Amino acid sequence: MSSDWPIPRGFLAHTDASWIPSPSSHPHYLLKKEAIFRFPLNGSASGRLFCVSRSGSYIGVGGGGHIISPAGSFHLAQSDHVQDDYVEMKVAVEYNAAAAACVEQDLKVCELKRDISGRVNQCGIGLFTRNLTSHHHHHTFNNPLLQIKVIVTLPKSRNEDVLQLRNFETDMPLFAHQIDNLGSSVHFRTISLRSANAPILVESLNANKINVETSNAPIEGSFTSTSSTNLVTNNSSIRTSMSLKNTDPVTFTELNMKSCNGPISSSIILSNSPQEHRPDHGTQNHNHNLTHDNARSGGNFAISASTQNAPLALTFPSAPISCNLHLQASSALAPVQVSLPNTYQGSFQVQTNCFSPAIVVHPARAIATPNLRRSHWGRGGSRATTSEAVRGVTFAADGFCDKTGWVYSTEEGKWRGDARVSTSLAPVTLRL
Repeated sequence: MSSDWPIPRGFLAHTDASWIPSPSSHPHYLLKKEAIFRFPLNGSASGRLFCVSRSGSYIGVGGGGHIISPAGSFHLAQSDHVQDDYVEMKVAVEYNAAAAACVEQDLKVCELKRDISGRVNQCGIGLFTRNLTSHHHHHTFNNPLLQIKVIVTLPKSRNEDVLQLRNFETDMPLFAHQIDNLGSSVHFRTISLRSANAPILVESLNANKINVETSNAPIEGSFTSTSSTNLVTNNSSIRTSMSLKNTDPVTFTELNMKSCNGPISSSIILSNSPQEHRPDHGTQNHNHNLTHDNARSGGNFAISASTQNAPLALTFPSAPISCNLHLQASSALAPVQVSLPNTYQGSFQVQTNCFSPAIVVHPARAIATPNLRRSHWGRGGSRATTSEAVRGVTFAADGFCDKTGWVYSTEEGKWRGDARVSTSLAPVTLRL
């Protein structure tokens, strides 16, 4: 790490920003300057892009001090007004005269290269505040009269195809993230959005692998994934609309949502419809009951959602028949409600304690289930037909605070999925 600037290990500062004066859009900001970086999508680092920010430290007399932090907003958008096959990254700094010295002396914005496995194969931008000592004049970067905006604009794909990007990352504490409605026009192989003490709000995203992390601020949005999704915050909420797709016969599409002291609410649609963007084969293969028939007919899904001291609510509006769903949903000191799809078959466990009820709602439904019948055309041939079957419920334990059992329409379906739902000192409800 540089002695003057907190550039992380593995990153190489390349070109400093070329600033252009610009009129300010805010009456309290008298000054504004902008810098624009452009990265080709067809070069050696094609589709591997990032934005990084780091705070310098202030070391006072006796070694004490505090952090001087850049803060602001990050916006990911798409437009046909940027140059074809180039990603544009713009940094805009608005400030008043009192903050001019800290902007000129203690803020570094530059192009970065990332060295992975001895090769420079990722590129992006970095925002850094200087490591200060008691010999430096003291400025602060979380001044309300200083605002930093980072706007990343993706080009539109040619021929109205979906734009394909390999990897995009942010690691920007104190930067609120806003992601536009990119789900139908951009596909990421992997995308990772990381902040702290600032929200991450997503209109829509579509990727094989998704990682979203912040703290003390919410995560909200619509996500489509074919491999894995990881959403983590604390002291705040997670509210999502999920579309999970799985067509691989041997791997699971995974979803992990985790908070603490914040509620989780999610609507999750499961699908096994074939699509162009297949999940990566690096997805973990869980030790679940998995057969090729299960995977081929309904897809494989592993979902975990957990919080504490806050309610949790999951709904599954739809899922394929014979899907292989493994679910763990838990909270503590707050209610939990889970509504499984009416195609679910497998075991369930619903637990709480201390005179709070564990409730299982299981109305009888007629659902279409595959039934292989011998064909009338040709000896030994067979064809798949559909028949109506009613799921039944069998309880192994039916206590006030603890209910376990199975819901199934066939003996094979009894051992397909697994749903574990729990809390403490609060009611828990599972709707089958």
